[in-house]
Amino acid sequence: MRNFLTTKDIAELSGYRRAQIWNWAKAGKIPGQRVKHSARRVRFVDSPEIREWCNRRRGGLDAWMWTVIEATVLAVVARDCSANPEKIEKIIAQETQRQLDESDDPDRLLKKWELAMKDGNPENLPPVDLLRVMGSDILAEMMRQLVDSEHPGRLLTRWQRACADQRCDDLPYIP
Repeated sequence: MRNFLTTKDIAELSGYRRAQIWNWAKAGKIPGQRVKHSARRVRFVDSPEIREWCNRRRGGLDAWMWTVIEATVLAVVARDCSANPEKIEKIIAQETQRQLDESDDPDRLLKKWELAMKDGNPENLPPVDLLRVMGSDILAEMMRQLVDSEHPGRLLTRWQRACADQRCDDLPYIP
């Protein structure tokens, strides 16, 4: 068993290309101790420090991906809420009914909501988390599109640009 990592090993662990790892190594941006300084071979001592660095680099890519997905889900929910108020009313009615069904004292809950509507106090109205209700369907559809796509990275980039430019047509549609 060898006790060093090559640029190829570091590239596999970090999720970057070997050429990028080579450039970072030459610039001294990879933490850890070099095994032997030579012009042709770049090797690092296999240490927890360098493995943690690789994990953080790989996590950065995953973190970007999840940030784009979360932003896209929020944008699709906002688009669907403004474009289809009947659907939102139906979701609110279903969620309100669910809360009444799960309540220990539905009569008291109804009186509380009635009083809140009279007083104009929205904090006492039934909380409806549209993101939770709609988000699971949207996320499932997005994941299906990413898995079916030949270029999921391009699809994520397209969604990111659509969110930034507020172009609703480029966001995924949920059947």
